[in-house]
Amino acid sequence: MRKAAEEGKGQVLVPEEGDCFINSNIKMKWQIPFGYPPNQVSFHTAFSMTRFLRVFPANPASILPSGHSVSDRDSPVDRVEMVFSVPKAAEDVFYRLVERDKVDWKS
Repeated sequence: MRKAAEEGKGQVLVPEEGDCFINSNIKMKWQIPFGYPPNQVSFHTAFSMTRFLRVFPANPASILPSGHSVSDRDSPVDRVEMVFSVPKAAEDVFYRLVERDKVDWKS
């Protein structure tokens, strides 16, 4: 990467068919509330592509899980937000899988 930078070239990291890149930004503080209460909105990124998963800390919770204090609002409290793309041809299958999995999600 350094050589490419010194030569004025860029890097294009695109996962090949059958692969998935995971780019975790979990340690970065991305919560930018834009004047709204922090639990309502934050901006992470406008970029996503097929087979590229980006992981971010979740917005602060408006209602905290039992056993957590108000100071926990600034942490994801075991929650993450993910950005990814699903090919249009797989959209229906994806939604069916999510709906099936929701049964097992903790509230």
